Amino acid sequence: VSVKLWDVNAASAPRSLQGKPGFQMGNSGSAFAFSNDGSLLASATGGASIKINEVASGREIFTLPLPRSLWIDSVAWSADGRLIASSQPETRAGVNFNDPKAIESYSGLLSPSIKLWDATTGRELRTMTGHTTNIRATAFCPNSRLLASSGYDALVKLWDTATGRELATLNGHSLSVNTLAFSPDGNLLLSGSDDGRAPLWDVNSGETLATLVTLNGGADWLVVTPDGLFDGTPGAWGQILWR
Repeated sequence: VSVKLWDVNAASAPRSLQGKPGFQMGNSGSAFAFSNDGSLLASATGGASIKINEVASGREIFTLPLPRSLWIDSVAWSADGRLIASSQPETRAGVNFNDPKAIESYSGLLSPSIKLWDATTGRELRTMTGHTTNIRATAFCPNSRLLASSGYDALVKLWDTATGRELATLNGHSLSVNTLAFSPDGNLLLSGSDDGRAPLWDVNSGETLATLVTLNGGADWLVVTPDGLFDGTPGAWGQILWR
């Protein structure tokens, strides 16, 4: 398994960073994040670890070990460069991942977790739990004080990165939530889901300010607010039922 780095401004061939082979289920097991200044890359390519490499030289700085994980679902790097977050399913101690018989019935043995790491030393700082199924996305707010997470349980959670305490659970989706993004001031959070909805959340209150809904296979969109205001494409307007 290898990671390829492409220079989008040049026609040169990509550089390869050697990855670490490991057990993978389906499309699980690959996650990447650059540091804010672009000098470092965190990559997880199927093994029970995350590698930190210098982008310019390709040199491996250190490895974040996850011996109780089969794969890593997401990696995020804080804007100030101090923290790395990873989400992964973890199993009980003593399970031998190199023995196929030991993982034949792994279902029910795994529980999702989020780990915060010191991005300078590679030291594990804390583990947060609260999701009931795989955590598909993690994102730091711009000042790095909050971490948002989401996953197959259709929930969005907010965490205090200093303490690991869960601050809020945002309910509004019916299917897996796969992507998260904070506004530049950190006051707003957008979440995208397989249910075709993308709510805009007020981070401080946890309230939904507006929701973008995709229609007709993504060809049209409609945005609605809790107080009944809406707008959208002509195709979306044609599907509004008046009463």
